[in-house]
Amino acid sequence: MTNKRFFPVMLVIVLALCMATVGCGKGSKGGGGGGFTITDIPSQYNGKYAGLSGLAGNVIVGFQINDGDKITYPRISNGKVSIPLWRDTESGLETKNLVRYSGNDTALTIGVTIFDSENGGNLAVGIAFFSVKFSKGNATSSWKEGIIRN
Repeated sequence: MTNKRFFPVMLVIVLALCMATVGCGKGSKGGGGGGFTITDIPSQYNGKYAGLSGLAGNVIVGFQINDGDKITYPRISNGKVSIPLWRDTESGLETKNLVRYSGNDTALTIGVTIFDSENGGNLAVGIAFFSVKFSKGNATSSWKEGIIRN
C-alpha cells in the first residue's frame, strides 16, 4: 500500500524537478511522438492545464513546446486532455536533448498536475495513475482510474 502522506510530496517534487530541468533544454519539434490522454475529467477543471511526469523506460515529461524553449501545458477541454510526451536521449533527469516519447513500456506511476495557467503556476490538483501501459508512446486513462491528491 502506498504511503498516502508521502505520495503528494513525491508527485510535486518529481514534477518540479522534471519541469525545472526541462526548462534548460531544447526539445525537438519533430512530430510522431506519443501522448497521454485523460478522459472523464470533472467539469471544474475545464479551462485549466495539465503537465505530466513519470518513468516509462526512463523519465518522461508531458507538455507542449512552442517556439524554441517556451514550455506550455495543454488545456483541458470538454473533460479531456491529451498531453504530448517527451523523453531525454540521455538517462537521468538531464533533459538537454528532448525527443518525443514513443516507447512500449509500462509506467509504474504517472503523475499529472493540473495548473490554473498554461505556464504552470498555481496548482489546482494532482492525480496519479498506476501501471499505465504505453503502446507506441500512447496511453489513455479515465480520471476515475486515478488517485486524486489535493
